[in-house]
Amino acid sequence: MNNLIIGLGGTGGKIIRAFRKTIFQEFRTNTPDSGVNINYLYIDTNERDLQESESWRVLGTSVALGENSKLLLKNSDLNSILSELNSHPGIKDWIGDAKEWAEFLSGMAGLAMAGGQKRRLGRFLLAANADELSNRIKLQVAKLQENGQQEVHFHICCGLAGGTGSGSLIDVIAQIRKLYVPNTSFKYAITLYLFLPELNAPQEKIQAGFYHANGYAALRELNALGVGSYLPIDVSTTNTNGKTRFTNSTLKDPFLGAYLFSNINQNGNTVDVDEELPTIVTDFIYQKLVSLRGTEIETKISSQENNENGVQLTEQSAESKTPERSLRFLGFGVKRIATPEEEIREFITYSFARQATYQLRYNFWNDEIGFRNLARNWNFGEEVADKKTQEKWRLTLEHLQLSLPITEDAVTKKWMPIGDTWRMVMPNFKELAKSSTDTNWLDELQVLCDKYYNESYRNMGVRNFYEAKAHDLKALAREVVNRVEKEVFTEWRNGVKSLYDIKQLLEALADNLVTRRADLQGKIVRNNSAVEETNARALANKKSWADMGLFSRTLGKPKELLNAQGAVFEELYIYKTQAEGLQFAIGFVNEILEQFTELRAQVETANKTLDEALKVFEKNIEERCNDKEEDLRREGNYKKQVIRFYEPEKVREVTKRLERDKKQQDTQTSNVRKALIDPLGNDPSFRLFNTLTSQSHFIATLEKTCDHNARTAEASLENKDRLFDVGIIAKLKALYGSREEDLRKYVKKLVDYSGYFLILNQNEVNRVGDGAVSNNVRRTFTVILPDVPEHRDFVEKLQAAFQEAVQGVTVQFAFSSRKKHEIVLLSLINGLPLRYVELVGALGEKYNERIAKEDGKRAKLFLHTEGDGSDLPRLFLASELDKQKELERIQHEAIPHLLLAHTMGFLEEKEDENGYQKWAFVQPNDFGRMVPMVFMDKKLSQCYLTLTRQAVQLIENAVQPRLASDYKHKVKKDELKQSLIALVKHIAAERGNEDRVYILHEEAAGRLIDTLKSE
Repeated sequence: MNNLIIGLGGTGGKIIRAFRKTIFQEFRTNTPDSGVNINYLYIDTNERDLQESESWRVLGTSVALGENSKLLLKNSDLNSILSELNSHPGIKDWIGDAKEWAEFLSGMAGLAMAGGQKRRLGRFLLAANADELSNRIKLQVAKLQENGQQEVHFHICCGLAGGTGSGSLIDVIAQIRKLYVPNTSFKYAITLYLFLPELNAPQEKIQAGFYHANGYAALRELNALGVGSYLPIDVSTTNTNGKTRFTNSTLKDPFLGAYLFSNINQNGNTVDVDEELPTIVTDFIYQKLVSLRGTEIETKISSQENNENGVQLTEQSAESKTPERSLRFLGFGVKRIATPEEEIREFITYSFARQATYQLRYNFWNDEIGFRNLARNWNFGEEVADKKTQEKWRLTLEHLQLSLPITEDAVTKKWMPIGDTWRMVMPNFKELAKSSTDTNWLDELQVLCDKYYNESYRNMGVRNFYEAKAHDLKALAREVVNRVEKEVFTEWRNGVKSLYDIKQLLEALADNLVTRRADLQGKIVRNNSAVEETNARALANKKSWADMGLFSRTLGKPKELLNAQGAVFEELYIYKTQAEGLQFAIGFVNEILEQFTELRAQVETANKTLDEALKVFEKNIEERCNDKEEDLRREGNYKKQVIRFYEPEKVREVTKRLERDKKQQDTQTSNVRKALIDPLGNDPSFRLFNTLTSQSHFIATLEKTCDHNARTAEASLENKDRLFDVGIIAKLKALYGSREEDLRKYVKKLVDYSGYFLILNQNEVNRVGDGAVSNNVRRTFTVILPDVPEHRDFVEKLQAAFQEAVQGVTVQFAFSSRKKHEIVLLSLINGLPLRYVELVGALGEKYNERIAKEDGKRAKLFLHTEGDGSDLPRLFLASELDKQKELERIQHEAIPHLLLAHTMGFLEEKEDENGYQKWAFVQPNDFGRMVPMVFMDKKLSQCYLTLTRQAVQLIENAVQPRLASDYKHKVKKDELKQSLIALVKHIAAERGNEDRVYILHEEAAGRLIDTLKSE
């Protein structure tokens, strides 16, 4: 079967979301493998809700809808449309009083509130997007029909309190029917799931004043649609056959059935509207579409939804026999007795996620509890001060001075340390100095050293070299920081260091560099002193050369001085080069520290991500499997929607054992690190990690990975410790197998606390007469049991216990081979007119209160999609007061017909069967004699007070044809006018000019005369 689930507004979206989550949790994919074909369409005016995706996640996997399965009802300019209504045929005939709208719109900024609890605005927004709605429906249906099956069942879910869902419901039904009219081949059934506004709604929901009244207005229109008395205008731009209003042929079968539900069930159990209720509705739809697919019970439920074998489909007016109240409304109840397997799996998953986060954050293992949420004491000061560490990270003094290169390439490979460089060139310089004749060898040596220092050192001279490298300072510092980051990030990825360790290491490294930067200042001072001292020795050697005589020259004194000066110059130029290098090193350290500050900030950002995620994991753990064994046996547990049947202490104990398993935790935390870091590519960093790993992404990754880890770990347990795929039948058998009386008591409690999410008003159910249909309500009770042939004997006992516990209804059973951990109780009630529903009466009172206020006319404009609701059939049987008011209205409307009947000769004074003279409405018999049809009063002015609806219709049917045929000519109209005036004067003489009855007749005659004039 093809199914299209359509969610209107916030409630509809929540139901689709819950349904998608249920499907994924059951099948681990978005598509059930049970032969059920399902597509979705979520329609809303709130773009934020449509695009929000975080709440659509199940343990790290998104079940969010694709864009083609969502429709944003975009805002449109109502002011502009009101100014040119003739150009909008799908809107002009229902939008209402333009002046009233103009006054309202002047006090608000456009349609920013997007429906804002005003149903007609919701309809307007639907109308502005009606063509796109049709396109999306056709697209989704076409996708469904790709399997070769043409038939599609439409499931429409919405709440009736707001502006969007409630205001667009009728038109969505109509547009579907326009596209897919049921025929003998394909039913194209439409089933509705409608949330009735809760009476105890939060103040922010009801402060606008339309929350409850909207629900009643929507029900009145839906009921009218169901009985064929409301044929809405086609809001699309392509009206049916050029007509603006739908026909009975198109809307002959507007909906198969409409399930109504509230947030309180028969037993007074209240559930959360935003979270629990959508899940409950989802559970019911899931059982219908998936669990019961292909079973005999599926066929029976379909028959109930269609009200097959019911007495009739409507309640009719007692007098006119016209349909007034549809009987296509239903209620449902669903209760599960289950081992909360999903919750147990999530409990272990989040426990594993917490362990993985502890490892990433602190990496502190304890055999008694697993990874701890506590930092280890570690002396990182020694590590960063170690010579080997500094060489590895290019942070030795030689590297900081660029005596050694930071990076290796074709150029830097040729570099030699500062000392080695000068020690290498000095012997050659001395030989060159000696080769000069008739010169001062010491001066020549200085020229060579100065030239090398200023021009040739590393091909550019010392000062030029360091000035050039000063421009590359950021890149050089980045290389150093990257080396450090690469190593610590690799250690983090491999589980060697934690994020806290890295943070402490970087702090220790920064402290070390600050200390060393201070030491550099001292080194510079000492180096400068050494330059001065060495320079003084060089000057002394030069003086000795100058003082050298001929005798000394012949004794080899020049060579001796040259060698001495060479040794001095070697020291001097090393010191001079180091002076530049040490000065450069200070700037280099400053830049490294600055970039380390950024790295530390990135590490801190990552730590915050873990910290926030940890809070989420802690919260999720706390919320799951937190039952106390004794609470599960108490009466209150039976009231819950899902009756939990498991051993929470065992779940917690087994989970703790898995947390303490070093091998398991090493494996699972390694899987987490791999899942987090592998997507970063070949060059991961903390900046890249933070860029690609938001808090939500981190949580989703751990959820998904740890879910797999948890299932793998649980599968390794011995059978006695297994927590997944635990059969509930086996557990019940172990508990009640030999205690049949206790089993019956247990089942009786289950049945007693199951019930519909719809409370009926027994006074209305029991009413008879005035068109009420009695004995039309039918109930069914279905029990879906796990299919476990190995426990067939106990299952038969369980079935018998249910048959005995359910009173007045035959229990039907279905068996599921998929869900072994739960038993589902499904109750259904159908054939309901809306008056049976307790909440409908309360909503009606809220509706009447709202329209009774000073702005009642405008309120009706907002509440109803067309008109003011006065022409819609009543939802309740008329009370005696209602009947009296209705009769008075009919009688007042009969006065002009009576006046015409008198002037046309249809009223005569006749003697009734008791001998009293009265006015009577007469008609000719077959022989032409005027015979009385209806006796009235002896006074003409009081005749209207005796008339029934049938009598009024009889008189109207007589006078209207005569008025249309015999009074076309002006003369005949004048005669009629004069007769009316004379008749009214007669009544004035009878009762007086100030009499209320006289005034009614005068006003009626005046309207008739005005009509004659206008024609």
